[in-house]
Amino acid sequence: MYVLLRMTGSGDYILPIADWLLGTEAARLGSRQREWKSQLRTIVSQSSSLQVSLQLLDLGSNRANETNVRNWTSSRNIKTHDPQDFAAIMKLVGLADHAEEYWNAMARISQAL
Repeated sequence: MYVLLRMTGSGDYILPIADWLLGTEAARLGSRQREWKSQLRTIVSQSSSLQVSLQLLDLGSNRANETNVRNWTSSRNIKTHDPQDFAAIMKLVGLADHAEEYWNAMARISQAL
């Protein structure tokens, strides 16, 4: 058993250890994360963080604002804190039918970190 603490810095060892913990699931889960984030980034780049936050609010998000949209598109952020926010993103990017599957995949990544 190992305990890994990150006190400061970028956490260079965090991702390799998370991948190791996820084992054969790591590639599939990472692909899911890259997929929805890439689609969200594309939508933001075609309009703005403000416009996307307003669309997400219309789709049922509770916490959509420009800052959160930027955080949600960041590769350093795994998922939203609120499942309703995540569901709104999935609707916006055309993955609403798979929202629960993606939420569970992102929760699995979070557990490994």
